Amino acid sequence: MTAETAWQRPASTGLLTKLMTAVRPQFRVEVYLPDPGDRILGRPLCSVLGCDRSGAEHRLCSAHGFRWRAAGCPDMSVFLADPGPLLHGRIELSGCAVDGCRYGTHGLGLCTRHRGRFTRSGQSEPATWAATFPTVSEPDHAQRGLPFCSLWIEYRHQLFCKSHHTRWCQLGRPAIQDYITHCLDRGKARINFSTLTPQLKLEFQYAVQRRFDDNSITAPTPVINWAIRVAANAGVSSLLDYDEDHWRAMTASKSSCSYQGFLIHARNAVELLAQGTGWEVEYDRDIWRLHTLPGVTRNPGKTDNARNNLRFDRISQPWLRNLAKRWIRQRLVSGLAVSTVLVDAGAVTRFSRFLDQCSPTISSLAGVDRPLLERYLGWPAGQNGSQAMREDAVTCLHTFFQAIRQHGWDDSLPTTAAFFPGDAPRRPPAASRQLSEHVMAQIESPANLDRWSHPQCRLLTLILIRCGLRASDATSLDFGCLIHDGQGAPQGPGKVADRSCRAVLAGQHEFEWSVGVSGVMSDGFCDVAGSVQSKKSDGQVS
Repeated sequence: MTAETAWQRPASTGLLTKLMTAVRPQFRVEVYLPDPGDRILGRPLCSVLGCDRSGAEHRLCSAHGFRWRAAGCPDMSVFLADPGPLLHGRIELSGCAVDGCRYGTHGLGLCTRHRGRFTRSGQSEPATWAATFPTVSEPDHAQRGLPFCSLWIEYRHQLFCKSHHTRWCQLGRPAIQDYITHCLDRGKARINFSTLTPQLKLEFQYAVQRRFDDNSITAPTPVINWAIRVAANAGVSSLLDYDEDHWRAMTASKSSCSYQGFLIHARNAVELLAQGTGWEVEYDRDIWRLHTLPGVTRNPGKTDNARNNLRFDRISQPWLRNLAKRWIRQRLVSGLAVSTVLVDAGAVTRFSRFLDQCSPTISSLAGVDRPLLERYLGWPAGQNGSQAMREDAVTCLHTFFQAIRQHGWDDSLPTTAAFFPGDAPRRPPAASRQLSEHVMAQIESPANLDRWSHPQCRLLTLILIRCGLRASDATSLDFGCLIHDGQGAPQGPGKVADRSCRAVLAGQHEFEWSVGVSGVMSDGFCDVAGSVQSKKSDGQVS
């Protein structure tokens, strides 16, 4: 990238004000605990009955997951039937062995007071001594501090029992309410913003809020917390202190793309808030963020917030880049789909590469004439690419020159700079894209459908077969995609969802059997689409 196109940090004037206005109180907290039922940020509870911690691997919390692996990874139903005693932090702390005494133990199963008396008694068995000790009756012990701890407080100036008071001191004596919250939320999925500087904290809170509002791609709490640690360790005051390429280089060692992806999402969200959106913002950039432009026709099967970048930085000639921007903008505002315009931009980029390799001395559009184009006709054949790419290299460039003449963008274009019928290579007959009958018979076979380990995937397969949907159509549906009319009948909000809904209604009994529940039309299909969307964001669905 040249010095003229190098990234410059947007002016930060007003960004802090915009962040304070945009971030809702729900997310402006030091520690955010997503709801376990939140499809985007939440994590389901541990599968062990009565465990309120967040599930992770095999839908078990980390502690129960450790027990499951220590037991030799038995069948999950066997482990869930006997997962062992309650976990530390949820189990009742042991109290003094003397009847009626609820002070915490200090050794030998006795509290501090009774242990001293036992030592002075000269006896050898603390359990026998405790059984003969008179019952303690002290009804004035008020329960304060932690709501789940029933032990007595050692001293009146304290708020916790002996064990929890020691733990409070080990944590640095935080605020009482913060310590209580820490104990109550231990083991639950959380997003910790407390380590960030004020503006950086607001930026990440805004990024999490945006991901929540988009309701499209999941953002697990470990992913967000990792991105927060990276930004905090970088010593920046704002995500905009570094450009996107710098953040990518810093996080290139992370194997999973979702971790790096959320950090880039956070930076882009803050940049959009700082700069605004629209043609006036995007046009001067060398990389257009098409998802921020109004009125752009999305690709079939893609949602409105689907990300698409259009790169002009690969066009090395400034005069060609400026003309390509005018042409691409005109194509987009005329209603052409993003996929078509990306092909157009790719053709101009290839022509730019041809000029660099074969005619580097051309410095303006006036140097583009028919002899040059005749040399260009033979150049795509030596490049890697499909037959369609070679055809687009000619047809798209021909349309580009026509637009320059029609709109008068540059009168220096020679009249001989044109392509003629027969210049473009002939495209071979396209192969049939439909599956053969014997393949479809195998897919539709009930025995093969029953090989799905999840009934939701079996249901989704039936829906795709019945209504002819592509996988991209199914994965682009929003969570809770169905709407209901006045009589409560489910309907799809758009053409794709409507076809899916009709497919569900057409095979109601078969679909209900496939998931083993009733009422699948109203909830089951949405759960299926949401499940596939989550898998798509993790790279499990192509």
